[in-house]
Amino acid sequence: MELTFSSIEEVKEFVKQLKGTRGGKSDNADEATAGNAPAPLMPQTGQIGQAFGSQSAGAFAPPVGGATTLGGFPAAGAATLDPTIAELVNKCIGRIDGALQSGQPAENCRQWLAGQLASAGHPDASSATLDQIKQVYLPKMAAPWLSQIYTLMGGK
Repeated sequence: MELTFSSIEEVKEFVKQLKGTRGGKSDNADEATAGNAPAPLMPQTGQIGQAFGSQSAGAFAPPVGGATTLGGFPAAGAATLDPTIAELVNKCIGRIDGALQSGQPAENCRQWLAGQLASAGHPDASSATLDQIKQVYLPKMAAPWLSQIYTLMGGK
């Protein structure tokens, strides 16, 4: 189908005819819908409000064994890291940082550590970043594994 018009007035007339047939707005459509907004919803009072209000402020407690940080304050209620593990983790992180500063490629270091973690029972570490390995996965490891990794990195 081909439409041809010889003037702009013909185009305007054609568009006016189409407006009504395609569900477009009519000229008085705004007037017909004005003032029909629904009433605002009021908050419910009753059982829901009472249930939330009845809890005491001290009822919430973070889970035990939450995140810990090696260099800062531990999270509230978090289990503290064993000093032996913390020392080994810090030694390993020192060796990792030293290797990176000496020019070792970070990706190679990340892949090697991910392989070591996978053999220690952390296969999900394969997609972790180097920072995640240092901050999350190394503190989760047992002392014998950390000692072995540290030795393999040239530590004594």
